[in-house]
Amino acid sequence: EVASDWTDSSGLNSTLCKGNRAATSQDGNIRRFSFGANEPRKVMNTKSLWVTRKSGERSENVEWMRSLWKDPAEGWAVGMVTQQEYSLWWNDDIPIDFSEFYVETTLLKAGEHVILTFNHTEFRDHFEIYDYSSGKDRSIEVAQTPQYPSSSMPSGTAYHWRDVGDEERNTTAGTLTVVFQGRDTIQKQSIRIRSFLCPREGCPEIPAPPAVEREDFVRLWSDVANWPRQRLPQYGEDVTILGSWKMKLDVEPTPMDRLTIYGELFFDEARASTKLQANLIIIAAGSNGPSGLLRAGTAEVPFPGTAIIQLNGNFASEAYIFDEDRDAGNMALVVLGRLQLYGPDRAGATKSHIHLAARVSRGNNKITVDRNVDWQVGEVVLVGSTEFDWQQAETMTIASISGRTVTFTATFDYGHHGAPAAEVVNGRVAEVRAEVALLSRNVRITARVFGSFQYGCHLYVSSNPHHDGLAGELVLRSVEVNKCGQHNTERGAVHFDHTFAHGYNSSITKSSIWGSFNRGIHINKAPGVTVTDTVIHGTIGNGVDVDQSNDVSLIGNLASGAVRRSERLTEMLQETANFKLCPYFPCRNLQAHNNVAGGSHHYGFLSQNDPNACGQTVSHFTGNTAHSTRAGLIWLENRAGVSCFVLNNFNVWKTVEAGIHFERTITTIIVRNVFSSDNNIGFMLNPSTGRPSSVIFEDS
Repeated sequence: EVASDWTDSSGLNSTLCKGNRAATSQDGNIRRFSFGANEPRKVMNTKSLWVTRKSGERSENVEWMRSLWKDPAEGWAVGMVTQQEYSLWWNDDIPIDFSEFYVETTLLKAGEHVILTFNHTEFRDHFEIYDYSSGKDRSIEVAQTPQYPSSSMPSGTAYHWRDVGDEERNTTAGTLTVVFQGRDTIQKQSIRIRSFLCPREGCPEIPAPPAVEREDFVRLWSDVANWPRQRLPQYGEDVTILGSWKMKLDVEPTPMDRLTIYGELFFDEARASTKLQANLIIIAAGSNGPSGLLRAGTAEVPFPGTAIIQLNGNFASEAYIFDEDRDAGNMALVVLGRLQLYGPDRAGATKSHIHLAARVSRGNNKITVDRNVDWQVGEVVLVGSTEFDWQQAETMTIASISGRTVTFTATFDYGHHGAPAAEVVNGRVAEVRAEVALLSRNVRITARVFGSFQYGCHLYVSSNPHHDGLAGELVLRSVEVNKCGQHNTERGAVHFDHTFAHGYNSSITKSSIWGSFNRGIHINKAPGVTVTDTVIHGTIGNGVDVDQSNDVSLIGNLASGAVRRSERLTEMLQETANFKLCPYFPCRNLQAHNNVAGGSHHYGFLSQNDPNACGQTVSHFTGNTAHSTRAGLIWLENRAGVSCFVLNNFNVWKTVEAGIHFERTITTIIVRNVFSSDNNIGFMLNPSTGRPSSVIFEDS
């Protein structure tokens, strides 16, 4: 018997409904189950739902669909045989955890039941189940006792099983099993499931360390007399640097579980190479005293050797949770105090990149650059795309260097344009040569990543939510951040979050953030952040994402290789840009100058069209370039009430759709000193959202 509201009969041909014989009354009846209204929506939408029928191990990959049924308008639907048990998880390179979703079934009659088990990979304290069938929330408590539910239990009865996971195999961290029991009524059953990070009484308060004075002498990590147990920390232990300590890493320590820094910990400049490893590192905020500090080198004397901070663990490891809204996650370097890393500036890296001095052809393995460099054999270099296809940017490993000629260990898959100097068009410099950027640095933050899992470290800068005024400071100069970010989450490689107006002004200078499994840099409710002369390459999602943050400066950066996080159109439009600059919530005094958007799946720059109002003395968006994208620059609706807007000093070339695209209406648009070449459409207005009264082109 098939539920009459099943509108797409193709789902009934699935392996879930068939075995060695047709689905007969012995097996049970087929009922429609739908799953929707899921959170986090940005992560989960368009992903497949993997469903396994435990009896016979029959499995099916259920695709996300839009307008499959009336309510919800999008999600997943599958036919399930009654009197059976199923295991479900959202499928991708790594499993996806839900925070909220609902399950709906229809015509599940009295005497029929289905049991569903959902996997979750990260820590969840508990779940709550709400019955929406009657139109009102009726909470059904989750069974926390070790009792697998029976088929006779009421709908919504649930059992939460947790496991610590397996670090090497990345096994699940737990399951939630829910019973669906038939009723006498034909009314649909709707059950909402919510997961919680914190206990019902709330997350424990993050304590502020007591006020102490820092010691005026240096402790050595290698000296057992400096440790409370009169021995060095052992493998996998929790380690604490007390608030009064000033400790030098004069040896390479064994990998730790949690490292908490209340005092000062710094790398030994006399050592050629030191690696600091832990599953979780917390740099604590101070309270009427110095904050915790982890540093390598100083602004005056950069660190001369190799300093590596490596985060271990996986998505089932211990997480650092502030509250339900803020979750640093696992494999995290949590900065509530100060992280100061200074590597040596590299020759040829006075900006984020240099350029090819001569064209390189496909199959070649040498390039000539336009200035002298001090790059080393084995280091990694980015050579940017100079065509419409952003994926023609290539990362190469250096085999040898002679003068300005660099030889790589492999040949190029694509050609890249180069010339002795930039072109000059009507007296205006038009730089269309391939960017060349050094990605390697001596000071690095990285992660141990297992196999193909796109789950790395999370550098999280925030404030203590329980103690007003305690916020973190991050200073990276000539530092490499690689294999960070966590796919299928909202955790980017470098994440400034809720620092508000407190604390220090963080900065990233002459650094590289590449090979990220999520956004490169995410600045959310974090004022005063400065990113200068930095290369951000190979991100899943936006390269640089600024949201609800004032006084942010982005100067002279190169962002390229932004891969879409999802195939869902709205997600792709919002989350696949080299630079996403406050398009939906205005940011005061956002400065973006001389940046290059060097290739993304969709946008170069995505922003509101109100930074440069006519007549104002300070321009907020000048000297920027976009190429090898679908759209170079898109300005969304004007939310600040600006009636006249100036786009000044902008270069755009080799875009698949539009070089410059204005959405929504503005009274007057002035396009001044703009160079646009080899774009499908050079300048576009969207007539469906309103037209300006005038568009004026000057010196362009």
